[in-house]
Amino acid sequence: MEMKDEIRLDASREAVWAALNNPDVLKACIPGCETLDMLSDTEFEALVVIKVGPIRAKFAGKVTLSEINAPISYRLTGEGTGGVAGFAKADITVDLEEEGPSTTLLRYGVTANIGGKIAQLGSRMIDATARKMADQFFARFNGHFTGDEGASGTSVRDVAETVGAAPVNAADTASITTASASIPATGQPVPPTASEAKQGNPAIPTMSAEVASSTVALVSSQYITVSLVDVGKEDDIEAVQAAVGSDAPPVGGVLSRLFGFGNQAPVPGKVPAKKSGAKTTYKAAVVTLNRPDQRNAVSLAMWRNLGHIFTELGRDPQVRAIILTGAGGNFSAGADITEFGIVRATVEQGVEYEVAVDQCCDAIAATPKPTIAVINGFCMGGACHLAMSCDFRFAHQDARFGIPAARLSIVYGVRGTQRLLALVGVAQAKRILYSAQTFGAEEGRDIGFVDRVSADPARSARAFAGVMADNAPLTISGTKVLLNGLSMGMGALTDAAANAVIGQAVGSDDYRDARQAFVQKKRPVFAGK
Repeated sequence: MEMKDEIRLDASREAVWAALNNPDVLKACIPGCETLDMLSDTEFEALVVIKVGPIRAKFAGKVTLSEINAPISYRLTGEGTGGVAGFAKADITVDLEEEGPSTTLLRYGVTANIGGKIAQLGSRMIDATARKMADQFFARFNGHFTGDEGASGTSVRDVAETVGAAPVNAADTASITTASASIPATGQPVPPTASEAKQGNPAIPTMSAEVASSTVALVSSQYITVSLVDVGKEDDIEAVQAAVGSDAPPVGGVLSRLFGFGNQAPVPGKVPAKKSGAKTTYKAAVVTLNRPDQRNAVSLAMWRNLGHIFTELGRDPQVRAIILTGAGGNFSAGADITEFGIVRATVEQGVEYEVAVDQCCDAIAATPKPTIAVINGFCMGGACHLAMSCDFRFAHQDARFGIPAARLSIVYGVRGTQRLLALVGVAQAKRILYSAQTFGAEEGRDIGFVDRVSADPARSARAFAGVMADNAPLTISGTKVLLNGLSMGMGALTDAAANAVIGQAVGSDDYRDARQAFVQKKRPVFAGK
């Protein structure tokens, strides 16, 4: 969300500047603000209650001031979490122009990123709420100088009721939990209808209090759904064999030979009889790209949300593995090229976009939990980077892969190229990137891009997640740090050299023309400039 505006204040620039740095003034002006404490000259700690549509939540976070040019301008960066309701990050620039001895023009720009249940309410409702809160803030702020505390035309009580100056109640929590999409055994999201959400539907799995953890409710966002599934629940030897390799002996046989479990090794290929005693079950998080009408194309907002999602799931002790997949029969068509004309139109935007992609994929790779990409249908471009950032890639036999950067005059980013190189080697990486051709799942497995090909990759992934969940988490997380570090070294390549060639491509006529050709569904013609 982006918002820009300006307001004339009946005060000198020095007085406005002082008020903007006064926690007591700011607390009185911010709708729903319960506390605002000054930690240092440039840091504040805040607690604000916000209501957007049916969701009311208390957001706690920090506000930091930077780029201070007193008494002219500064940058304000805030980040807060509202529990099950979601999270919010905002970057605000404030500029003061002196128009007279007692008149100041205040210009501000806001760039915000919102995730969680609040984000699912839609941009129109969120933007309207943000605009209303901004109007209320500046009306009160101007009233601080004029002595008219009710300058907004709205009473303090009305504002409190509109914004929601009350703690989250049971009804709000129930509505937030109900809004979460459940994921059945197929791994695909099934959003409940309005009547199902109200009355309950036995055909749709419901989350228990344990399963509906605050982490899952926190990280689900628009176009990305998160749920938990049981893994390690059954002794499904055939599924485990399909996950770890068809030529591997049954898991029970491996354990009995290594650790002396049982008196008799199982016969290879035969499912042993079940023994008495409950088997430990664990939780795996299923993260689903849920934008099927666009083949799950990843927008800039989704790149930013995905990194946060994997970071939060990595911190949840209840989650022992993470599965990344796509809804509607496709993993993802890659980055949303249709928005490139807005978010990736200049060299500067191109660099910022690559930073967002790298931060997302680095967060996936750095997650201490084992991760599996379950790939159906198309997995193209940036989606390959997502898949390569996971520890394993389980693909349907009909899945298709490709990195068409050479058809858009884009230089694939450093981190994505490194991951591709680590998986397939130099020769295959050059062939994939130079040719921009697609390849199938079987070929992907042959060159090392895909780990497992099956008719039901989701089932194989859940089975393998159960195997890993039964092992020591600290061994997995520590080994992951070592292997990622050893395979992703930069060597002699500097960031400056990489950014130079990436920026040259984004700033080229070829890139501009290819972007237009994509929208017009035409074949691009490249001139190399």
